[in-house]
Amino acid sequence: KTKEDCWTVFRGLVYDMSPFMEYHPGGQKYLMMTAGRDGTKLFNKYHQWVNIDFLMEKCLIGKLVGEDGKDLTEDQILEEGEEEEEDTAEMDAFEKMAL
Repeated sequence: KTKEDCWTVFRGLVYDMSPFMEYHPGGQKYLMMTAGRDGTKLFNKYHQWVNIDFLMEKCLIGKLVGEDGKDLTEDQILEEGEEEEEDTAEMDAFEKMAL
């Protein structure tokens, strides 16, 4: 959960966001909001049009699995991302656009 070691999950895939920190147009602050968490809902809210598979291809670590070692279902992945909503509740419109 640091800028040098920032892993997150988007759509059931685990990414090391550390190399992308300096390139994110919205700044490091917003990437750090998803550090160590599932950022799917936050990502989809502001970047649904972005092809994350292509953009973050070199940062892909692997697939997120459940405690039983099996792949998570799409419903489980979406449930994990539910907590992200509160993180952006107090942002102004400009900050949200920068995400």
